Amino acid sequence: MATGGLLGPEGPLTAPLAERLRAHGLSLDWVADGCPGAVALARLAHRS
Repeated sequence: MATGGLLGPEGPLTAPLAERLRAHGLSLDWVADGCPGAVALARLAHRS
């Protein structure tokens, strides 16, 4: 998960990051609320 002005929809690092992700078959997905993703990551970390 990434957030903030540098990686927002109009941020200066968004396009370069999107290009690098595309090279790996990934993409950026914009969400209004990152809480569900944060919970999922916390659950994954807790299992380790």
